[in-house]
Amino acid sequence: MMNRKLRTEPSKSGNLTDYYVFVFYFAELKFNHLRQYFEEVSRYLESEAVKLDEELKAEVKSLGYLEEEADFYYDSHYSDEIEIWDRTFPHIILSSVLMAACSLLESALTNACHYLERDGEEIIRCKWADIPPNDTGIKRANLFLQKNVCIHLEDHPNWQNILAYYHVRDTIVHAGGDLSHLNQRKRHGVEDALRKFKKSGISADYGNKIQLQASFLDKVLNEMTTFWKDLGTAFKENDKLGPRYWP
Repeated sequence: MMNRKLRTEPSKSGNLTDYYVFVFYFAELKFNHLRQYFEEVSRYLESEAVKLDEELKAEVKSLGYLEEEADFYYDSHYSDEIEIWDRTFPHIILSSVLMAACSLLESALTNACHYLERDGEEIIRCKWADIPPNDTGIKRANLFLQKNVCIHLEDHPNWQNILAYYHVRDTIVHAGGDLSHLNQRKRHGVEDALRKFKKSGISADYGNKIQLQASFLDKVLNEMTTFWKDLGTAFKENDKLGPRYWP
């Protein structure tokens, strides 16, 4: 998986022998922290929404309103507050976690490539600066690793999903999640992602704005973390990197 040139002999010690190895350890730790943050904040938002609902029901009950009167009371007095806890805050959290996950993976990949370029100069045939800069960071990292150590990120089963996550991220960052603000090429990429993950907690509402659910972020974090762990294994088993960093 990913590694097309395996080392001939396995690691004898399995120990962390170089700071470079910690590139993988620290990034994995950050993914774990991001998941913890996501879960903690999600629980807080849910508890606050439940608390508000209970307070409003108690208030309506004390006023003696019937059910249809209660709905009117909510709409006329608390519609903004209900909207904040039901939609606005969850959207902010879900969007920010997606952006953080994409940023973390991209920075981890580029850091790994930059460190390899500095520390392993004798095995680098293609410099980072030689990779076309018009591609995204993760695609540049893919080309860098292919050309230098025969590790192909696109061979991983999660790679195509990860590229789709970046389409969604870019739409949120550059167009506020509104598909109608995209050109035809970019919109086509996002619509493909929406179809691909339609059962995984992502959709577009009637205003063509992307709506995320917690299940989608679970999927993103799980697949990115698995991808990163498998990349560490590919490095360890590589014919050039394995003997150098995992003797």
